[in-house]
Amino acid sequence: MRGGVEIILFSIIRVQIKRNPGRSILTVCIAMCLLLFVGAYWENVIRTENALHTLSDSIPVGGSITDISGGKQTALEISTTTADKILESGYVKNVIYTGQAAGNLEEYNRVENPKVFDTTIVGSNSCDAFSALTEETISFFEKGEENFLSTDKPLCVVSEQYAREHQIKEGETLQFPLYAIEYKQGSSSVQYRETGMAELTVIGTVPERYLGDTVMDILVPVQWLRAYIEEADLRFSYSSMNFQVKNPMKLNAFKKAMENMGLQEKSQEAMEEVYGGTLILDDTIFIENAEKLQGNLQTLRKFQIPFLLLVGILVITVTFLIMRSRRLELAIASSLGQKSSRVALQLFLEIGLLNLLGNALGMVLLMFITQISIKDLLELFVLLVLEGTAGIVIALKLLFRFDIMAMLTKVD
Repeated sequence: MRGGVEIILFSIIRVQIKRNPGRSILTVCIAMCLLLFVGAYWENVIRTENALHTLSDSIPVGGSITDISGGKQTALEISTTTADKILESGYVKNVIYTGQAAGNLEEYNRVENPKVFDTTIVGSNSCDAFSALTEETISFFEKGEENFLSTDKPLCVVSEQYAREHQIKEGETLQFPLYAIEYKQGSSSVQYRETGMAELTVIGTVPERYLGDTVMDILVPVQWLRAYIEEADLRFSYSSMNFQVKNPMKLNAFKKAMENMGLQEKSQEAMEEVYGGTLILDDTIFIENAEKLQGNLQTLRKFQIPFLLLVGILVITVTFLIMRSRRLELAIASSLGQKSSRVALQLFLEIGLLNLLGNALGMVLLMFITQISIKDLLELFVLLVLEGTAGIVIALKLLFRFDIMAMLTKVD
């Protein structure tokens, strides 16, 4: 019996929808437009959030260790303690650092306390430390040696001019006294301290034009250079250090951590010096864009609830007006003895189904015209369905407050 009543009820709803195609289509279109309206707002929020999350990829924040004046970024004395703390902090990525040493390959320069050095040695962990140098510009004698700078092996690449001057052959092992470079306390005066006889295997050559302004005869892995000097019980220091901030959205925490390590801000009044204990960040553009995006996002979120309330009011108003246009039908049905609850249920199901269809069509359109994820679209769909359902219930309560006779005499 109950199933028969439900079948009759849905048959009536189907007839009503077909009998008034214009009104039914209008109801579907309104539901669809409301979902598209909310979807456009939703996508704006999501786009702003995504732009904020990916801002560090499009505008990376670079950092450098410099002297107190901020004008000197190479030929510095950066302690291994400072460098290790930065590397282990977890705040940085793509760290590039270099070290320097000297040597005497020719026998006639191998004297006690030499003043002249025929070999300039640069250690690095990446070719990116040089403006024009890449793995492709180095002529390696064998394949598989391209990543030698990231190792701690006694391998080296020599400049073509240096190879010609000293008649260095492919795969030759160079043996020469290596001298660590130390700076006197509080000055730029250099001291050279002998470490012993270094042995380096030549694995390639590089044209001088790719070295830019860098004076270099031999390029070695900086990890090997540091280990070799420290094994001789001498002090090693890095000559330059650059990196990117891993998570620029935590710039304040990063700066605080660097400050706790003893790194200081540059001083415009200070003179140029050798000690590398100052942090320089290229963060102006990032901060400007991040503040702009955060401001936009805060504004969007501030108006999110009022916006949804406005949509809810629109749903209630539109639903009420659609129902109000059927006052004659409702009054006649009530005068013929139909219960108000049955009439209300019929209206609830009829408009609810039309709204559901409109929301579904709107969701399909949003899938093609926006970048909102399926998960967010489903959340949006459920939100609009719940809001539409609540709107129908409230509209029905408002509608049935009118007197039946009043509805019969006030037909538009």
